[in-house]
Amino acid sequence: MNKINTIKDLINEAHQNAINKGFWAVNQDIGNKLMLVNTELVELFERVRKNQMNVPDEHCPQYPNAKVEGADGIIRLFDMFGYLGWSDMQDVIEAKMAYNISRPHLHNKQF
Repeated sequence: MNKINTIKDLINEAHQNAINKGFWAVNQDIGNKLMLVNTELVELFERVRKNQMNVPDEHCPQYPNAKVEGADGIIRLFDMFGYLGWSDMQDVIEAKMAYNISRPHLHNKQF
């Protein structure tokens, strides 16, 4: 893997790898792809829930499993963005973060 510098690069690389590994040949349902993002986040949640935030990951032992599960969620999300042609997400994220600065505390909600 080459050094990647932008979110666009990450999206393109995540999607191309998923294509190469056959993930889009067997299922192109966006709902299922979103649930796969969710499963990675649930795995991260389970690490938090069980107070296992610093347990080394089985495949990347130099990192805690919780961080790797977070990365897995982002990779699956970026793969889906690539499928949808949303390679401009860095611009969208930056615009949304700029807007969020102007929002009120807790966005006027309780939590």
